[in-house]
Amino acid sequence: MKARNIAVFTGGYSSEAPVSRKSAKTVINILKNEDVEVFVVDINDDSWTVAYNGLEFPYQLYNGSLLIEDDSYEIDFAYIIVHGKPGENGQLQGYLDLHEIPYQTGNHLNMALSFSKKNTTAFLQSMNVPVAKSAFGHSQSELIDGIKALGLKYPLFIKPDDAGSSFGVSKIKVKAELEAALDNAFSESDSVMAEEMIVGREFTCGVFLKDGIAKALPVTEIVTHNEFFDYAAKYENQSEEITPAKIAQASYEAMQNRAVHVYELLSCEGICRVDFICEIGKEPVVIEINTVPGLTEASIIPQMFRASKFNFEKTIVDMMN
Repeated sequence: MKARNIAVFTGGYSSEAPVSRKSAKTVINILKNEDVEVFVVDINDDSWTVAYNGLEFPYQLYNGSLLIEDDSYEIDFAYIIVHGKPGENGQLQGYLDLHEIPYQTGNHLNMALSFSKKNTTAFLQSMNVPVAKSAFGHSQSELIDGIKALGLKYPLFIKPDDAGSSFGVSKIKVKAELEAALDNAFSESDSVMAEEMIVGREFTCGVFLKDGIAKALPVTEIVTHNEFFDYAAKYENQSEEITPAKIAQASYEAMQNRAVHVYELLSCEGICRVDFICEIGKEPVVIEINTVPGLTEASIIPQMFRASKFNFEKTIVDMMN
């Protein structure tokens, strides 16, 4: 039987591109043990390229087939391992839909909604899911006016609306720090969110589909001595990630149940991660959902799988079947 042709999309147009490439290596190494042909599509600002059989070629896709020199390879499935644009905002999903190529993430509508922190927060709030109090703006003056109008209290988190890996995120304790934080956030996005800090411990819970049913992975507690779980804490070993979290069973299950609920409300697919702030004994508050979470050696999702009854490598392979 002819081997299946699998495309792994990586890179991207955001500051997260280097992390995307590290995550993609994890998937590529898993696929090496399968009877598939792997085509690695690297997305850059100025061009897309395809790596195949140790060589690199210009990217050309026509009617669902990659054109490489004089050959044509019909793509049977795509892994979208692009953190940030265009892999997490629905653009790549819509493009692959036009070519009738299936992929592992949610569709373009799910991804466009969940990529925007503002829209995700507003949607979850409308569905009675606890979220942090926040303001939003397309400019510094608009956001400052929103902070005043809503009476947001410091400390505040200033976040780009559509960036990940904590790029552009600042925690500010007083108004004097606001301008610099806004400059930082607007360097990553055209729109920015100010979020009131919730006092509590930080947790995260992965969710994935198994046989069409959303399953929660073990809950992880994130402990960092940095001001928050920033890029250095995530990728430079400046945090401690405790999996499974050592908390009361009732709180643990509440977070797992809420993670699954959020995953289902947003019509997610593939592996996602829901982040919480929770004061033990109180309801977990959703602060973010990551629809293409990191899969590097330093990432939390592989840790969760290792602490679960589920097999990470099998889950990755099952997505294309």
